[in-house]
Amino acid sequence: MRDKDGVSTALLICEAAEYYLSKKMTLVDAMRTLYQEFGFFKNKLFNFEFEGSAGFAKMQSIMEQLRSNFPNSIDRNKLVEMYDYKNKVKTDSVGKTEPLTLPVSDVLKFCYENNISCVVRPSGTEPKLKLYCSAKNDSPEKADQLINVMYETFSTIFK
Repeated sequence: MRDKDGVSTALLICEAAEYYLSKKMTLVDAMRTLYQEFGFFKNKLFNFEFEGSAGFAKMQSIMEQLRSNFPNSIDRNKLVEMYDYKNKVKTDSVGKTEPLTLPVSDVLKFCYENNISCVVRPSGTEPKLKLYCSAKNDSPEKADQLINVMYETFSTIFK
């Protein structure tokens, strides 16, 4: 589209509202139906700050440590794949590797069973590591619990 994302999105929301109104549903009703069919997806960003040159060295050390010593499971959900964009390699649960063709970037993505994933990367502008957690479950509370377990697991590594 040749328009700003927000404007285009507003148009799509209006079209969705009109569609669901014709079915005597609100957008909230439509979201509940989607959640019941596909589950609840939660995403949360956590920032871990590291000050000064010692902080920068600590961030690099953590990223390198995670490449070889990462959480093999989250709440009994086993690691399925790990993506290392710095070394351009994807590794599965049995150690089989495949090359990645995306540009080099100091980013790690950990994919676990049951649609659970974590992405770790240093900020490009600030002295902090960013942890992006995603979880899917049959209730928002259970998805939140998984996010909290991911946070606890990775924050222990970041200390």
